[in-house]
Amino acid sequence: MRLSPVFMTSLMLMSAFFANAQVAVSPWEIHEGNEGVQAHEGKFAGDPSAYKLAKMPAKNDAAWKTAPLDAKGNVFMKRTSTLKCRKEVDFTYFQTIVNVPANTVVTDFKVSYDNADDGARIYFFNSKFPNGTFDEKSDLVGKGSQFSSTNLKDKVAPGENRILVVQFDDCAVGNNISGIHVQVNGKEVAPVANVLTIYEHFNYGGKTKSFGVGTYDITQTEFNDIVSSLKIMKGYKVTLYKDWKTTGDKVVITADTADLNKLNFNDFTSSLKVEAL
Repeated sequence: MRLSPVFMTSLMLMSAFFANAQVAVSPWEIHEGNEGVQAHEGKFAGDPSAYKLAKMPAKNDAAWKTAPLDAKGNVFMKRTSTLKCRKEVDFTYFQTIVNVPANTVVTDFKVSYDNADDGARIYFFNSKFPNGTFDEKSDLVGKGSQFSSTNLKDKVAPGENRILVVQFDDCAVGNNISGIHVQVNGKEVAPVANVLTIYEHFNYGGKTKSFGVGTYDITQTEFNDIVSSLKIMKGYKVTLYKDWKTTGDKVVITADTADLNKLNFNDFTSSLKVEAL
């Protein structure tokens, strides 16, 4: 049977819609940087020449913390500044992990801000760009007065995309950034905090701990080798590993599991990885 062009177009749009529903954004994290205030002769507020001084923290650096949020759950950093204008620069870093399922067609991918100063650049780290990439057309320059939400779809890869926003202050009196938004195919994707919950005992009993999308080593925590059941949000999967740093025997789980003994994995978990399907 030959399908009409209208039906084919509708089918494609529906497929894109359902695939996008699985795109996952992890909660934003903040890193204060290790450089401290540095000397930099900027020609204007938010001069992109400052980025050569940035020392971007590794994804799993121990100094990453949950980013400060406003009442709506959006990133919100508002600080006073004492920097000498266009003579000094101070960096702050923000990261999230965006998981894009392999069957998702990304036609539009944007990162935007409600407010920021004095400069911000969006970096991507993924399988296509393991060493990182950016598009200077998406740079925020000078208190948001020169910023356009550029389509960054060519920077996105299937699977895990680490989005790293490098923000800097280069002039007193304010150092601010708020409302960092990720938009995929015209729809904002809000961060999902708790995708997975692990339990100490069978049938979801005992001590619990929740996780968002990402990779976690629980070797040095009270949950090492005691996980007996788990609950996971629909549309996600968790890989449990027997050893630290996602090594050793493993099992992949895509639904609530009341007894890990049935998978021969009771009291074995030392690290885990949470992803979108």
